[in-house]
Amino acid sequence: MSVTLAIAVSPFSRKSALIAGGELQEIILHDLTAVSITDRLIWGRVVRVDQKLNAAFVDGGAGEPYFLHAKDVRNLAGKAKGTGISQLVAEGQYLIVQGLRDPDGDKSGRVSADILLTGRHLSYRLFATENVASEQVAKRLRLELVERANRLLPQAGFVLRPSFA
Repeated sequence: MSVTLAIAVSPFSRKSALIAGGELQEIILHDLTAVSITDRLIWGRVVRVDQKLNAAFVDGGAGEPYFLHAKDVRNLAGKAKGTGISQLVAEGQYLIVQGLRDPDGDKSGRVSADILLTGRHLSYRLFATENVASEQVAKRLRLELVERANRLLPQAGFVLRPSFA
C-alpha cells in the first residue's frame, strides 16, 4: 500500500494530508498566525510555588507564566494522589510541560507535566506506568485490549483508542 504525506504552506497557514491506499486518512490545518500552547511541548522553569492553590507557575518564555496544578505533575514525580505541590516541584526547577489550555483574559495558560503523545489509535503517556483503554472503547473489548497491551509492553503507559475516534 502506498502512503503519501502532502503539505501545502502559505504565509498564514499550513495544510497536511495523509493519503494511504489512495484514500484520505487524515487532514490537519495549522493557523500560523495564532500562537497556541495547546498540545505544544514547552521547556520551562518553575518561577513560583503556591501552596494555597496547590500549584506552581512555569515560565515558558512567552510572557505570563503558565499554571501547573499538582495533579498534573504527580506522574513525573512518581508520587501518590494528595501530594502537595511543594513536594513535587521547586522554584528554579526546569521541566518539560505540555499545553492544556491557552491563556484567556486574566487566566493564565494551563500546562501539565504528564506528557501525552497522541496518535490516531494510540496515545502514549510518557510517565504513566499502566496501559488503559479509552472509555469510548466498548466495555467488553477494553479488558481484552489492555491484557494484549500488557503482554506486548507491560507498564508502558499506552492509552488505546477506538478506530472511529
